[in-house]
Amino acid sequence: MAKKVVPKKAKPKKKKNPDDLFFFINMLWREDELNALTDYQIGKHHFMINKFMSIQWPLNAAFMGHQGINPASAVRYWRKMLILQYYSPPKWLYATGVKKPKATYTASPEAIETYCRWNECGLRDIEEITSIFPKELEEELKAIEAQGVISKK
Repeated sequence: MAKKVVPKKAKPKKKKNPDDLFFFINMLWREDELNALTDYQIGKHHFMINKFMSIQWPLNAAFMGHQGINPASAVRYWRKMLILQYYSPPKWLYATGVKKPKATYTASPEAIETYCRWNECGLRDIEEITSIFPKELEEELKAIEAQGVISKK
């Protein structure tokens, strides 16, 4: 008996959605599609476009961020600035923020208790110190554990 051949389903094409920020950024280089949008649709992305442009042009972005400026006109201004210098969307437009590394060190409860006793502080103070001076606190706790000076009541 022969196996039936089932045709693969075609992947659906992505719809053109001007509400998607990165699709809109690509649309800045296609003038005919951009002109088909209303001022309201263009103005929706004003804040994020201005934020991205502040990477390269911080002073211009500060001027464009004022209240009362027409957001669609500001986006058109940024489009003209980009078209003059770039033939396609530059890579820095898609830059993501810097992620803070997660703390991997966890001190032993005895070391924390000794630290609290020596510095006359509580666990709430330790949490605050951790948020302000994480490296320094970690070094001190490691020193306490390394020296073996963990005191007991």
